[in-house]
Parts: sequence; structure tokens; C-alpha cells
Amino acid sequence: MENGEWMLILDWGFESQLVNQDGQLQLRATLKDCQARVAIPMKDQSAPEESFVLKDRLVAIDLGERQIGYAVFDIPESKDAPVPQPLVDPTTHHRVNGTIRIPGVRSLINTVKTHRGSQSSNTKLRQNYDTRLEQMRESVTAEIVQRIEALMAQYGAFPVLESSVVNFQTGSRQLDLVYGDVVRHFAFSSVDAHKAKRQEHWMGADRWQHPYPTAREYDEATGKHSGKPKPLSLFPGATVNPAGNSQVCIHCQRNALTALRNLGEHISIQEGGVVNTDAGRLTLFSGHRYADAVFQQAKREKRYLPLNVPAKAGALAIREAISLARRSIRRRSPLEMARDTTQSQFHCLFNDCRKTYHADQGAAVNIGRKFLKEHLALGASPTKLQ
Repeated sequence: MENGEWMLILDWGFESQLVNQDGQLQLRATLKDCQARVAIPMKDQSAPEESFVLKDRLVAIDLGERQIGYAVFDIPESKDAPVPQPLVDPTTHHRVNGTIRIPGVRSLINTVKTHRGSQSSNTKLRQNYDTRLEQMRESVTAEIVQRIEALMAQYGAFPVLESSVVNFQTGSRQLDLVYGDVVRHFAFSSVDAHKAKRQEHWMGADRWQHPYPTAREYDEATGKHSGKPKPLSLFPGATVNPAGNSQVCIHCQRNALTALRNLGEHISIQEGGVVNTDAGRLTLFSGHRYADAVFQQAKREKRYLPLNVPAKAGALAIREAISLARRSIRRRSPLEMARDTTQSQFHCLFNDCRKTYHADQGAAVNIGRKFLKEHLALGASPTKLQ
């Protein structure tokens, strides 16, 4: 610290009184007190703090129905990896890939159901403008944003989310409204009101430029990312297209729905529900059939039985085949006590894979991989952080 020229300040206190004497007004002042102060200017000569440096990691976020899935990727490790994998935590020695339950989401869904039941048919249009629902949406949004920011701080990563929820603000989709607000906290929006709200949240900041990776330039005419590299801009996160993120198996990298669609308008199902596709053989299921004793035992153990009835052999329209595939891919947890949705588990349909995992965790992994593959020009990035 360095002192400048000091100044002595005297504060004189007077008590004044207006007096009428012989028809003339007189102002009389009496000294009451005097306070002395010294003003000494100080100059801070300490070294400035280091500026915040964006880390070379990303945390992919999947906004699920009752929880969020996340996966953390290290960009230098992913640079030469044929299939990028989530970061290994040095403390637990497990890959950083999991889910975080958001209690407020379930409360919001239950409140919406109660709200709908209390309204007559001609007042449902008011749901988006209900004050109580609006306050609850803001509370849930803040809860989710806080959890994402905690992941950012814990792993030194910038967030990557899906972009589609921004466009789902129709009707009474309260959860989509919440997720739209969440995405706009971390992603670019051309709407001035959204920009102002994001700047307010990030204390005036609007755009960050990452010093390490470079992005593929986006061609607005074709709607695709070209190979031309440019600096990676963040807000402070980024988004990816949601297509296929919840349908691709994270182990074999195949999409059963896409494989079926490539077969045309009609597909041929063999015995055992087997379908031959260009991506491999897969099996479709239409339901389950167990003996009563097996059902009773599962009921006592509070668990759900998996699908075990294969689709009937013969020709099937692609629309019906896709419907069967969707029900076979996304299933409920086998544990009745698991407070999850009826589509929380992902099941790969390809016979040579058949892996099962939590759907939100898998979607987060696919989001991270898609960003690394389609948005980053890793080959053009510098080898070291600046």
C-alpha cells in the first residue's frame, strides 16, 4: 500500500435560530461542536489476481424427466481416442458419469396435475400464466442451474447441453419451460431478453473464448459445421443437436431405430423376433409371459420382470416395428423401489451387445461425444493450454 497526501477535515456543528427583534428578523447561530477527521488516500500496489482460465474439460448434461445425467470428458485425452470415454476420477477410480436427482421436478409435475384437476376445461389456457406455477418453475430452474454450476466448479468444466428444449414452449409443458430457461443460462440465444437475463446471471459477462480447443465453423446456408477451425466461443456453455442422443448405445455405437428405418417401409421378422439389418442382428420384443409362480415371487421381491416374448415372425410395417423397438429399448428399472421413470433403463437390441445402463447417463455420454466429434476441430487445436 502507498499513502497519498492526507487532508484534515473539520466538521463544525451550529445551532441556528430565527428571531424577530423589533420587527426585524435576525438569524442567530451558536457553535455546538467540532469534529476533526483525517482523510488519507491509499493506493493498492499488490499484484493483481490471476484471471480465470477455462479448463480443458467439458461436462455433458442430459436433462431427464426427474433427474439430470452428466458425463465429464477431458479434451486432451479425447483428442486421439477413437471413442472418447468419460474422465476417470483419481479419487474413486471410476468414470465421472452419473445422475443427480432433482426433487423440485417431481414437485412441479405433481403440482401441475393438481392444478389441471382443479380447473375447468375453458380455463386450462391460463396454466402458463398461473403465478404459483411460475414461481415453482423459477425455483426448479434455480435448483437445476445450481447443480450444473456445482459440477462445473467441481471438475473445472464448461457445460454442454441439448438445444431442443429451447423450442418446446407450447401449451402446458411446464418441464419444457423449465429446461428452456436452464439451457438459456448456459447457451447463446438471439433474443435480447434472454441475453439480458444471462448477462445478469453471469454478472455482466456474455461470451467466453476458450484458449485451448478450436471449433468447427458453422455454415448457416447448409446448417452444418464445416472443417474450418475458429476459436471456441462459450456462453459459458454450448449446445448440440438432440437427434439420436438417447437412442445410440454407448458401448457398440449403433442406433437400432436408424437400422430399422434403413430397411424400408416393411421389414421381415424371423423366428424369435430376430431382424437382420445392415448394422447387425437385433431382437424385438412385444411383451412378457411368465408362470404365476414367477410373477408372485417377483411381486414379493418388489421387482419388475423384463420383456421375454419376442415379436411374431412375419412381415411388419416399419411404423409398428419402430413402436416395438422403442418399447424394447427404453424400459423401467427392474427394482420397484427405484424411484425412476418407466423409461429409465436403456437396453441395446443388437444380439452381439445387449448392454443395459441408465438412459440419462448414456444420453450424457452421447452428448459429450457428439460435441467432441461434430463441434470441435481437435486436430487444429494447440497441443498445450495457454
